[in-house]
Amino acid sequence: MRRKLSLKKRILFSAIVLMMLYCITEVSSLLACRLVYGHWYTWSIAAKERRGPVAIYSTNNSSSNIPRYIRGTIHPYLGFVEKPGWLAQDRIPFQFVWEEPNVNQAADGFLSRQPIVQRRGQDTVIVGICGGSVARIYYKQGITITLNELREHPEFRGKRFIVVCLAVDGYKQPQQLMALNYVLIQGGQLDVLINIDGFNEVALHAAENAKKNVYPLYPRSWYFRVAQVRDPSLLRLVGKSTLLEKRIQTWAACFGSRPLYLSPTCHLIWRARHRSLERRYVSLVERISNREVIGGFDATGPPFEPRSERELYEHLVAIWQRCSQQMHALCSANDIRYFHFLQPNQYLEGSKPMGEEEKRIAIREDHPYRPGTIHGYPLLRQGGSKLRRQGVSFTDLTQIFSETIEPVYVDNGCHFGERGNEIMAHEVARTITAEWDRD
Repeated sequence: MRRKLSLKKRILFSAIVLMMLYCITEVSSLLACRLVYGHWYTWSIAAKERRGPVAIYSTNNSSSNIPRYIRGTIHPYLGFVEKPGWLAQDRIPFQFVWEEPNVNQAADGFLSRQPIVQRRGQDTVIVGICGGSVARIYYKQGITITLNELREHPEFRGKRFIVVCLAVDGYKQPQQLMALNYVLIQGGQLDVLINIDGFNEVALHAAENAKKNVYPLYPRSWYFRVAQVRDPSLLRLVGKSTLLEKRIQTWAACFGSRPLYLSPTCHLIWRARHRSLERRYVSLVERISNREVIGGFDATGPPFEPRSERELYEHLVAIWQRCSQQMHALCSANDIRYFHFLQPNQYLEGSKPMGEEEKRIAIREDHPYRPGTIHGYPLLRQGGSKLRRQGVSFTDLTQIFSETIEPVYVDNGCHFGERGNEIMAHEVARTITAEWDRD
């Protein structure tokens, strides 16, 4: 007669079997990661993959052209600004999170640690920064480097710098020009104005407003900012997309917590579910983007029908040029030194050597912004040369990474990380000091 195992032994035996099954499952998942994704599972790689959706689906840093772009608030003179009470951790991608609270909390709609309206002092230098997300990230990651170099120049030695950020993600001309006007008409003063732009001016219109026949001068995704009032069905779709974004974000955050993040099996489960949710989200984005326009002049503005692609980009670049000329004239009239920089971009051929790792991050062949860079950047560079001949302090930064082998780009749109901002910050400082030395 077979002896019956004691309860303690049965529990121990079951635990051993479960542990063996767990180990076999985890080892199988490790092998699956290697076979499917081409690399072994590591906690650091998995954490980076999961942090991406947590950040992207809570920010406006995305290549899709709708819901996340309309989360600011409409402004009567600037198109849109951030909502007061904005918290940096809610919307900045994980590479660009502030180390300290945003003291100003976007009370005036700008992501500036200092109020945007400042008055000159004998021992202070007020520096303004204009542009879109690249300028805003430079304000976070690069401006300190620039200021440290400027402090060595006799003009700035011993003076205190006050920096105001007028850059907002998605801004394109004439929003920079209007932001400068907005500060000045409130009695604000600047000593130096740094404008870093160009990409949004040529990349965003074709990918966003043009699809709804919105006038090129209008702010990005203007139709979606105002048409929801007239189109309840669109509002429902946007609401669904927002809920789906939250689900994607929550799913990634859940599997990034202990103890799930330690398991390659859990990581594979997360990736499968994440891809399913993303497919649903992309389908929803296409439905919203392809909706028939419901709205009048407030949603689209005056008609604009370029005869060719070339004419479209010439028109966009002409707007950019004229706005920079006006900013230069306005700065000159108010005793402000104006410095205009054309931002670099990875889709400009020959602008940076890239290894396979950086290409996987930075290059997407079908990216909706890529055509704007390819067709628009040569015209921007020509337009910049004209600005210089007209007396504007213009600097073309498109080649600043041309000898940088190490990766700098952190997404497939236009953003670069700390190393890229460090390189750009040095060039901005060099340009400013060289201009001062020529006087």
